[in-house]
Amino acid sequence: MNIKSLFKWSSGTLALVPGFAIILSNLGVPPGISATLYGGVIEATGSITFLIMLINKEKISSWKLAKINRIAIVSFCLFVLACIAYLALYNLQVVYSEKYDIHILFPLWSGKELTFMIGQAGSRSQSIDAYGPAGVQQAINRSPGALETTRIMFSLLYILLFETLVVAFGVLGFKGGTVE
Repeated sequence: MNIKSLFKWSSGTLALVPGFAIILSNLGVPPGISATLYGGVIEATGSITFLIMLINKEKISSWKLAKINRIAIVSFCLFVLACIAYLALYNLQVVYSEKYDIHILFPLWSGKELTFMIGQAGSRSQSIDAYGPAGVQQAINRSPGALETTRIMFSLLYILLFETLVVAFGVLGFKGGTVE
């Protein structure tokens, strides 16, 4: 079995498959953000990272094993940290209302109107129940800077999730080896 081929295939797959999976399943995409946009960005960044590594494969394959291991381990650790950060951000900012069976993306900070609504209702979830999803969404939309900053944070963490895996698999694949 050729490990080098397996890792090259894995890194190439990691550069391509996640974007399509995101587009088809909406996996981890916050409400109000296009799954097609997320998937396309993941496709583009993963592909360009893989192509850069492919162009530099001779240089990568000449690196010492310790350097390859260090890059792969750091990339994996960054993946774990990005995953934890993304899940924490998602759980904090995406609020579910049982009454309306809807998820709403709340910005990292609230404008005056949204702060008032949350204060009057008692919580973000209760504000959706009290003012309705449309009322809360209108208040959120009146603070476009906060909402866009939140979307950018989600996007950057999402990209980091997949890019770290592409790098880890890529350096391992281009260094490669064989197992008898």
